Amino acid sequence: MNKLVGESRSFWRMSAKGLSYTKLANTVEVDVAVVGGGISGILASYFLAKKGKKVALLESRELISGTTGGTTAKLSAQHELVYNKLIKQSGEGLARLYYEANSKAIDMAESLVKEYGIDCDFERTDAYVFSQKESSLEQLESEEIAYRKLGIDGQMVDDIPISFI
Repeated sequence: MNKLVGESRSFWRMSAKGLSYTKLANTVEVDVAVVGGGISGILASYFLAKKGKKVALLESRELISGTTGGTTAKLSAQHELVYNKLIKQSGEGLARLYYEANSKAIDMAESLVKEYGIDCDFERTDAYVFSQKESSLEQLESEEIAYRKLGIDGQMVDDIPISFI
């Protein structure tokens, strides 16, 4: 078993030098102005440009310095115990759409990595939601039931492949 050691730090901030540009000196004419240079803004700009749009990507600080800059670079369709809550609040249809959108985003990222030969150690691995408290068992079981309702591949396990102790 692997053991997690040290503190949690952003992959982006550890591995990439901040990238910024000088302030625009002149007015530019574009079809679309995308505000925000995080992963969403960068990808929106990329796909719009690929469709032939003239795009300006605007960021007030450095690229990937906001929310994206604080992430671990993990792509997942599992964000804590979300699916049981989504089913209760918004129904199975919306919960399934949420799962499918996240899954398609991961597929898209993998496709871009392959298309451009990006050396980024992209790897598909299992996602785990866990608790060290027995009092959380009922919530975990409810999430497993939600998985089955939505057709998500996943189940309860007694052990995960890393140690936190």
